[in-house]
Amino acid sequence: MLEASDLDWSIVRATMLTDTPPVGAVHTDFEADATGGDWKLGRADYAMALLDIVEDDTMVRRAVGVCGQRIRPRTTRIGAR
Repeated sequence: MLEASDLDWSIVRATMLTDTPPVGAVHTDFEADATGGDWKLGRADYAMALLDIVEDDTMVRRAVGVCGQRIRPRTTRIGAR
């Protein structure tokens, strides 16, 4: 129904929203079974993503999944001081 309309729309699906401080980055995916990001997403980061999507003409008539940015553990080189 929405796809057949003449409206400019974007669907933004979020993972579990939290009250954590903003990270300043999110993971986005266009697949129905999106993977690659953290399943927790701060509300401030989600709000940032929503604003970015609304301002981006390439996101019109698209569905996007938004999740938290996966934080990679810091690696230490062997022998580093």
